[in-house]
Amino acid sequence: MEKNNLFAFATSELSQDAFICWLLNFAHEDHLNENRYLTECARKLLRKMVPEESQHRVNKISRQYNKIDVLLEVNNKYSVIIEDKTFSNTHDDQINRYKNTLIAEGRENIKSVYFKIVEQPFEENADISISRGDLLEIFKEYVDDAQNNILRDYYEYLLEIEKDVNAYKSEEILTWRD
Repeated sequence: MEKNNLFAFATSELSQDAFICWLLNFAHEDHLNENRYLTECARKLLRKMVPEESQHRVNKISRQYNKIDVLLEVNNKYSVIIEDKTFSNTHDDQINRYKNTLIAEGRENIKSVYFKIVEQPFEENADISISRGDLLEIFKEYVDDAQNNILRDYYEYLLEIEKDVNAYKSEEILTWRD
């Protein structure tokens, strides 16, 4: 029997959006001191999104702002669009449309992030791509010290996807998981 994992049930894009917002909120001033390791993890993920900055602080997080999955305001300077894909494909040149919406609002310093946890044949035209492998690399450094079940469940969920994707290398096809 597999471990009871929240993310085995919360497989939609909205669930993943909620996780992204939850984690990155630890880099918001209101939550910097709640869990040092989650704050460090959030900031490391932010460094991947805004590598020009040395310190990262989230000022605001919005979900579904003008249909943008997640919109971050970072360091009172950057607008970061996160286009999150779980098991769906790109369509309709979303990122460029979202950038144009923000430009029309007068925003500058716009970054776009393509956040994808499963393989896909092509990616949107984003400034930064964050893959399952990137997340696993970041999270493995913090998952034990953070002692947080949400982070642990998400990390283990990503590990299961990784195992399934790579099953062809070491297992007979009949033993692959459904």
